[in-house]
Amino acid sequence: MSLAGAQDSCGKWVLAACWACRLPDARERAQQCRTQLRNGLAPIEERAQEACAAVLARTKNFDECTAAYIIRAKRAGWKNEKHVAQWESTLDTYASPVIGKLPVRDIARRTS
Repeated sequence: MSLAGAQDSCGKWVLAACWACRLPDARERAQQCRTQLRNGLAPIEERAQEACAAVLARTKNFDECTAAYIIRAKRAGWKNEKHVAQWESTLDTYASPVIGKLPVRDIARRTS
């Protein structure tokens, strides 16, 4: 492994590890980053936000995460408030009493 320096958009120098990887994989990743930049997204900031979201998800409980999911991700896609009420009611009735207060990091998928 060698270290290489590069400047980010703010002009700060960033050290990055240069791992040996296949050239087609590197080109594909570079194309994805260019697409993100064209769409107004900063790939480095996106990765940082995803990492922060993962940390927060590990510290929140199930009820907090489901509320955030309904509010942010799903509410806009549902045609009316009845769908929102149905989801909230189902979660409150069946999931919340059992796992609502558990931290998300402690919830695992049942394999049986």
